[in-house]
Amino acid sequence: MKKNGLFYVSHEEGSDMKSRKWTSEEEFAVVMQGLKGEKSVSEICRENGLSQAIYYKWHDAFVEGGNKSYDHEVLRPCVGG
Repeated sequence: MKKNGLFYVSHEEGSDMKSRKWTSEEEFAVVMQGLKGEKSVSEICRENGLSQAIYYKWHDAFVEGGNKSYDHEVLRPCVGG
């Protein structure tokens, strides 16, 4: 499976995974299914027609995005009166 622009293209012979464009909302929804833990990642991937490698790429990007939005230097102690 290779990313080609916004499409994931399967180069594996006999693969039933089809090339398609995923919106960021769809990627987020798939990752959230995995984070909920109600289904295995392999089951989620099978149902959505994508490889586990793609799932984990999206998962890592989601986690990294969350880490970037949490900037420790912006947080200041609350000094109140």
